[in-house]
Amino acid sequence: MNKTMTAVGVDMTLDQIRDTINALARQGSTANHQIGVLYNHVVDRRLAEIAGYKSTQDYFIAHVKALAQSTLSLYGTVARNFTESVCTQHGMGNLREAPPLRGRGQHLHPGGPGAHEHPGAAGGRQGGDEALLRVQRG
Repeated sequence: MNKTMTAVGVDMTLDQIRDTINALARQGSTANHQIGVLYNHVVDRRLAEIAGYKSTQDYFIAHVKALAQSTLSLYGTVARNFTESVCTQHGMGNLREAPPLRGRGQHLHPGGPGAHEHPGAAGGRQGGDEALLRVQRG
């Protein structure tokens, strides 16, 4: 579990997550990783479906107007593969094309197949950071 998820806590309600994501969206790009972690929390625990929504996507389309569903999916996928510091340093958009995601067949058509795959716990994320650094050193 990463530092952001620990701060978020496992006991947040769907409405608390919605309010937090809306607040983070107003903060700009420094909060994108946190948004991705929260989005993944809702997806992984099926909170929207449990609350009676057809899907996570339907819930966020209705309740998080500041961010497109494709953006939320992108943030979620990148947050699963990279640490917060790497996301802040390089930007979510740049990381979408990073080798760890391309190598897993995740060219990130957010919301599509593979957008919510979990490559592994910390190993997937750590491997992503290392691969990005290898590319940068070139």
